[in-house]
Amino acid sequence: MLVTHSGRFHADEVFAISMLLMLEDYEITRTR
Repeated sequence: MLVTHSGRFHADEVFAISMLLMLEDYEITRTR
């Protein structure tokens, strides 16, 4: 499971999550 904050994403977060999703099957959870 990948966890990130709610609200606007920054470019580094989008890049990191997209790279991780290409490697394995993860679920993304957004929290406050």
